Amino acid sequence: MGDRVGQTINGYTFKRLLGSGGQSEVYLAHHDKYENDIVVRGTLPEFAQDSEAVKRFQIEATIFFRLKHPNIVPLLDYWRDEEGTWLVQEYMPGGSLRDKIESKDDMPLAKIADMLDDISPAFDFTHQRNVIHRDIKPDNILFDDNGTAYIHDFGVAKRLKSDSITRADVMIGSPAYFSPEQIQKHPVTAQTDIYIMGVTLFETITKVHPYADSHTKMQLILKHLQTPLPSLSRHKSDIPSDIDDVLKIATAKNPQERYTKMTDLAKAFRKAIPITS
Repeated sequence: MGDRVGQTINGYTFKRLLGSGGQSEVYLAHHDKYENDIVVRGTLPEFAQDSEAVKRFQIEATIFFRLKHPNIVPLLDYWRDEEGTWLVQEYMPGGSLRDKIESKDDMPLAKIADMLDDISPAFDFTHQRNVIHRDIKPDNILFDDNGTAYIHDFGVAKRLKSDSITRADVMIGSPAYFSPEQIQKHPVTAQTDIYIMGVTLFETITKVHPYADSHTKMQLILKHLQTPLPSLSRHKSDIPSDIDDVLKIATAKNPQERYTKMTDLAKAFRKAIPITS
C-alpha cells in the first residue's frame, strides 16, 4: 500500500497516501496545470484489469461529469491506462465527517445544521436528475478549509430509469448505513438517501452508531429492518427531543413516511435545534 508515492503518472506526481479502500488508493498529488494540490484516486494494481472495478470507476466518472454542483466535490480529470483507472478531484483540506466524529470534541448542533444546509441542496440536485447516492456515510462527506461541506464518492450511485420504480434493486453500499429497502432489494429513491443521512446524523451527534450493539452483520441488518433508532438521550442527555423526532421521520422504515426532500430534513433539523446551539 502506498508504494506509488514519488511516482509520476500522466503528469501527476504522487506526494502522500491519504487512504485506501477495498479496491483503490487515494493520493495527494501535484500537477503543473493546477494551482493547488489535488487528489488522485486509482484502482489498486491487482484490480487494474478487473472488469467490475473498471466499470465502477467509469460509472462514477460519468455521474461526476453530469453532476456539476457547488457542494459536490468536482471531478477534474479521468483516465484509464495499464496501471489502472484514475479519478482526479479537488483536495478537501478540512477532512471528512468521520474525522470530526472521531475527534475528542463534539460537533455543535448548529455546525451540523450548517453541514446539512450545505449538502442538502446538492442531494436534491442529484435526486432531481435521477441519481441516488446509496452510500452516504461520514467518510463521504468532506470539508474545505472554510468548513463548507461537500458530497463525495458516487461509486455505487444508482442512476434511475423511467421503469426502475417497479424493478427490484440489488443490495449495495455500506451495511452499517443500509436502508430497509436496500436490504429487501426494493427500488431505491431519494428517501433511501434520506434514511442513510438520518443514521449518519445520529452518529454525528452521539459519536456512536445507532446499532453499535449489533454483534453480527445479520443483527445489524435486522435492526435496520425492524428496530427504530434509539433515543439520542441514551448517549447524550442534553439533546432536545425535537431532534429525536426529526431523525425518526428521516429513518422511518417505510420510505413513504420519510421527508420528501433532503432540504426538508435540513429545515426540520435547523428548526429543532435550540437557538443557543
